[in-house]
Amino acid sequence: MDRLREIIGLYLGISPDQVHESTEIGRRGIPGSIQRHRMYTKMVSEGFEIAQPSRIETYGDLLSDLEGELTNADSETDFPCQSGGGSQDVRPASHRREELRYSVGIDLEEIGNLPDVSEFSNHIFYIENFSASEISLAEATGDPRRRFAGLFSLKEAICKADNRFMHTPFKELEISYSDAGEPICKGFSLSSSYTELFAIGIAIRDTSIVKYRYSEERSVVALRVKIRMLRRVVFLAVCCIVLISVIAIILT
Repeated sequence: MDRLREIIGLYLGISPDQVHESTEIGRRGIPGSIQRHRMYTKMVSEGFEIAQPSRIETYGDLLSDLEGELTNADSETDFPCQSGGGSQDVRPASHRREELRYSVGIDLEEIGNLPDVSEFSNHIFYIENFSASEISLAEATGDPRRRFAGLFSLKEAICKADNRFMHTPFKELEISYSDAGEPICKGFSLSSSYTELFAIGIAIRDTSIVKYRYSEERSVVALRVKIRMLRRVVFLAVCCIVLISVIAIILT
């Protein structure tokens, strides 16, 4: 696992020899969300198959994941869909979610943390974190990295607003834009802002709508079950009537 230590050392700014099982490689070890994504993408590109990156806190956890033995509960690290590079995580606790109508996620990303390359569509980091459509639209802007940072912060914010997206690969969590240039993702109200150095993403989820839809779906399923049962009862009743009629004819 020497190569793993080299990669981790690169992102922690320490010697590979200093990486041991208790070395923190989650949010506490590597504060920048983009940096963590880059580290895991680098590992994947070199053949390491990581199953549960969002549960990895330490180098020991990473080794357990590679051996298929990582079973601890979700951690506070944010790959692929948790905290950004600071204390911007405002995701409500799961046991309180039903009490809230709105769930809000906010994320702040440093634009300079994104890989500076000439061809974004051929770089592993962008391929793993953005859809082909997102890459194409970003490349068409005057400042692609700025757009990518905005997209990345919005995806982080979405996962904070609704942690059911916790394990959704970022490239599958696609964000489009309206004709007016507003970011769009079904089920969320999105907003992004920029400074010279940072991109800020905000996602708001109306949980009352989600619960209503869920309740409505359950009602539809229950109604379908009742209809199927009623059809069976009617069929059996018809069969009984036919059978009785046949017996009556025979006996007469």
